[in-house]
Amino acid sequence: MKYFQRTIVVAGILLTCALLTGCPLFQPQGYTDVSVSYAYTMWDGGTFTLDVRTPAEYAIAHIPSATNIDVNELQTRIGEIMAYQHQDILVYCGSGVRSAQACEILVDNGFTQVYNMLGGLNAWINAGYPTDP
Repeated sequence: MKYFQRTIVVAGILLTCALLTGCPLFQPQGYTDVSVSYAYTMWDGGTFTLDVRTPAEYAIAHIPSATNIDVNELQTRIGEIMAYQHQDILVYCGSGVRSAQACEILVDNGFTQVYNMLGGLNAWINAGYPTDP
């Protein structure tokens, strides 16, 4: 019985670690949450970047080369980004809430490599990464 209990505890610890580190095998929501530093390496490598804030927010500051589609319009404008359906897509908003919603919309529409930047543009700016304008 003690062996079984230890096995359950170890399995629980491994699952928790996998969820906390963003292991894609254990992402129940269908997309992967990534840190701002990991997001920077993706962006710097040329990953398609989607800003799901409002156009007014985008005009104030955004990640260079990011495409802006407000999360409230994403479902109706999904055709604009279908070319990226099976490519990495880095999604962000201001703090990470709207981007999680957008990631769900993308996954529901068959997108397979979706990454949600935790902390949003606020974390990006706090890390000292570049923005436009």
